[in-house]
Amino acid sequence: MRELRYLLIAVFILFGTGGFLADVTAKGQLPVVAVVLWIVLSGSFAILYVIGFARRPVVIPGVVVLQFTVVYFAIRVTNAIIQSHRFPVPSMERGLSLSVNGIWVTLVGSYLFFVRFIQTSARRAMIAQRELELAHGIQATLVPRISYRDERFEVCALTLPSEKVGGDVVDLVVQDGVLFCYVADVSGHGLQAGILMGMVKTAGRALLLDGCGLAEMQNKMNRVLPAVKEQNMYMTFAGLRFAEGDEAEYASAGHPPMLHWRVATKDVAALSVEQLPIGMFDGVEYQTARVRYGRGDVFVITTDGVLEAENAAGEEFSARRLEEVMRRSEALKPEETVAAMVNAVRSFGRQMDDQTILVLRVL
Repeated sequence: MRELRYLLIAVFILFGTGGFLADVTAKGQLPVVAVVLWIVLSGSFAILYVIGFARRPVVIPGVVVLQFTVVYFAIRVTNAIIQSHRFPVPSMERGLSLSVNGIWVTLVGSYLFFVRFIQTSARRAMIAQRELELAHGIQATLVPRISYRDERFEVCALTLPSEKVGGDVVDLVVQDGVLFCYVADVSGHGLQAGILMGMVKTAGRALLLDGCGLAEMQNKMNRVLPAVKEQNMYMTFAGLRFAEGDEAEYASAGHPPMLHWRVATKDVAALSVEQLPIGMFDGVEYQTARVRYGRGDVFVITTDGVLEAENAAGEEFSARRLEEVMRRSEALKPEETVAAMVNAVRSFGRQMDDQTILVLRVL
């Protein structure tokens, strides 16, 4: 609030110069009371314009109409002051000298208050920037690029936040020969979503390392999230669990369907379980489903920031275009497939939301 006061004072003083300019136009023949009147009017309307443009631009036409009305009556008041001869009128030389000196004083005064405003605002902005950079560093630690390979699977995952801090979560956990990988998307983006994302990442890894399955993990998060988030926030979720055999367990809660490239049939299947996002309602019991897979199959999980990227014509990138990239990337390694998808989305349209891509290939 103090910074705003400095700015408004600076604007008032700077545009208050209009009173002295009016006297210069009158060749220094305005009474002092008339000059003060125009100083107050000029500075006051300048403040109204600043506040209007900053907070309520819709009121600007009203301010313009008010200004013309007030100026009309102010001119009549000024003429009445001059004709009344009740207020002393300085000589031309003295009047012009006072107005010119007044202009210099107001310019210097406004400069000093502008400098003070910049100093206080810049200090606050630098502190906020340092905090944001710290949060960005924490997110880079919590959501690093994932690159994993064993004798059965090869995985690559990447998160691209739309701001310094995003709300997308991606993780891979291997425990007792079982591979878990999942992508979650906290509603919104920015610092608020990033904080909740950090909680989700920590809780998710702890649950998986403790032996939770995908259904149990979703149920526990649904019970915990309402107590640590704002009311309008929630989380979508999509995950895979690979144990022994040729079947994978998958989970989905309000998330875009994951894609499964099947080498045997040379097609792409959309895998989804129709369930509510996590953290919206209590008492929801989350379920999972199973899917068979074979060597060479590829699973892809993305967030809506990828699928809903728009081009200049307003078209969305969509799952269809993602499937086309999958087909062209059949023989590529996961990191090459991720790169191909990122390039396809970037060339299609501007990023508006956090984007995460996870690619798992069966060896």
